[in-house]
Parts: sequence; structure tokens; C-alpha cells
Amino acid sequence: VFAMKPIGRSPAFYAPKIADGDASKSSSSKSLKSRSRGPVVARLFGNGDAKAKIAELEYQLETERAHSSELGGKLRDATARAEDAEGRLEMYRGRLKEAEKDVFKLEAQIEQTQKGFDAGMAVAKRQIKLLEGMLEEEKKKNK
Repeated sequence: VFAMKPIGRSPAFYAPKIADGDASKSSSSKSLKSRSRGPVVARLFGNGDAKAKIAELEYQLETERAHSSELGGKLRDATARAEDAEGRLEMYRGRLKEAEKDVFKLEAQIEQTQKGFDAGMAVAKRQIKLLEGMLEEEKKKNK
């Protein structure tokens, strides 16, 4: 009547502890305790240490497989996100090149406009000087 229960991550099994009230009833409680490293239940069926070690290793294997599967899923997600980001990067590179071309065109237009404006201002200043000179001559004639 030994219950098998896992301890922590290890699937090793141990006999239940006898309560203090039960220890007085059973004089053979010391005989139930294991003298070697292995539990009583494991010794009853023979080769218990190996079975416990196999069970522990199988548990660790399943744990590592689950962890590996989880990491594989994360890797697939990260790879998909990276591929998506690369696709968007190529799209933005194309848009950047087009925008740079547009900026250069606009800068050239601004430069042309500025040159035209400067030329117009120079002509206007010359005309103003000419008109001022003509006005001065008319003032001298009218005096």
C-alpha cells in the first residue's frame, strides 16, 4: 500500500511517510524504510534504480522536446516577421529612390525659379534707376 508520487521534476517514487500515531502501531516501520539509496517500491519490483533513472531521463527528454518545439515555433514566427520586414524594406527603398529623384527635381526647379527671380529683380532695378533718372531730367526742365 505504497503510494507513488513524483518529487519535483524527478519521476522517482517514494513510499509515503508513516504518521507518528501509526508508528506506534507498526513495529516494522523501520523495515519499510530503505537502507540503500532506492525506494522500497522500486526494490520490490527489482532494478528500481535503473527504472527510476530511465523514467527521469524520459521525463527530461519530453521536457526538452516540448521546449525545443516551443523554440521552433518562436523561430518560425521570427523568420516570418523578418521576411515580412525585408519585403517592406525593399518597398521603402524603392519609394525612397523615387522621393530622392523628386527632391532633386524640386531643388532644380527652385534654383531655376530663384535665378529667374534674381534676373527679374535686376531688370526691375535698372528700370527704376532709368525712370528715376528720367524724372530728375524732367524736374530740371520744368524748373
